[in-house]
Amino acid sequence: MRRSSLLLLAFALAGCGSAQQQLQLQHQTNPQTYAQEKVRYERNVGKVYWIAGALRFCPMPNRINTKCQVLGDGHLKIDGVEQGITETAAGNLPARERYYRVTLHDGRTGYILTADLMAHGAEIDPEMAVAECKRRGDPRVGMTATQVEATCWGKPGHIDQTHTADGISDQYVYGDGRYIDLRDGIVTSIQGADTLR
Repeated sequence: MRRSSLLLLAFALAGCGSAQQQLQLQHQTNPQTYAQEKVRYERNVGKVYWIAGALRFCPMPNRINTKCQVLGDGHLKIDGVEQGITETAAGNLPARERYYRVTLHDGRTGYILTADLMAHGAEIDPEMAVAECKRRGDPRVGMTATQVEATCWGKPGHIDQTHTADGISDQYVYGDGRYIDLRDGIVTSIQGADTLR
């Protein structure tokens, strides 16, 4: 059992401690865990992200629906990382969630849950990515491995390699049903070319 759960149980069994004290214990976060998580998220401070899905933008680092609004587009800059809070009648208590303090493209400031931004944000402007992808083009049969990596598809997620008496066969695996088969370093087939755009 976690330390805060044990203390909460002890207060309840002893019949001492106010409901506020019990609630505070329930919401306590281990300072060492918070510090480790904060370091992980701080590497994104100063970066610009484009909104690629629905994000809750809140005036405080919490998820109370009536105070947050949903964003669907635009971009933002991450200004900092903060621990979430839980609002109670007796005041605010620390919560387990981590939030990015952000400034939106229109100058508004607020908070977005770190996990939500990582799931629904992109470090590259989607319009610029599409233009760059068109410029680089798609892979084609007959290209070398180096030429394939210079296309819009880029480097594969992983490569499955087979050695036979006839030579070396590679399969570039990109995910989303996209594969490129190479024989001795030359593209022989492409699967899922239409799934990119």
